Amino acid sequence: MLKTKENISILMGIIFGDGCVAKPSHASLSGRLSITHCLKQKEYLEWKANLIRNIFQSNINVRQIVNNGYPAVVLEKGHKYFRVLHRYLYKNKVKTIPLKALNRLTPIGLAIWWMDDGSLYPKKRNGKIHAWELILSTYLSKEENETIVKYFQDKWDITWKITKHKNLYRLRMSTKEGRRFLEIVRPYVNQIECMKYKAINI
Repeated sequence: MLKTKENISILMGIIFGDGCVAKPSHASLSGRLSITHCLKQKEYLEWKANLIRNIFQSNINVRQIVNNGYPAVVLEKGHKYFRVLHRYLYKNKVKTIPLKALNRLTPIGLAIWWMDDGSLYPKKRNGKIHAWELILSTYLSKEENETIVKYFQDKWDITWKITKHKNLYRLRMSTKEGRRFLEIVRPYVNQIECMKYKAINI
């Protein structure tokens, strides 16, 4: 495995978002990363697969499946390093996002996290868009979201607000902050045609 700063950031962004790491059943076994996307995001998963190939210097395939009755694509990769990441990011079988892990993010990791869990919502007045709202669906405890908010403020000088949703919490920001955030992630988002809608000029 090539443990560069960018590669660690890529893995953090993947796991913060849609990536799941399964704990091995025996200490000598590898952990396993799995990522599932809907079929229309196959191009995006292929892009991730290429990043993971470069990190681990090994082959990895994207295959089509049926997920809860819908066509989807999945990627799986086993490696002993995922045992380490499972210990690092999972507490009582639940994924967490600690400050130490946040501090490993570079713009490409932020972009992956945003493409997985971020959404843009237009706010309309008299049928015309007058502002935008950005949502990062973290769905974590309030305390964990407070850690993420502080990280973005300290590291990137970007302000997120915490909102409650479905008994957990997520993050949102306004148009002004959103423009600054999207400038950071746009170079990576725009590499993938099917994801460009997440980095439009607002």
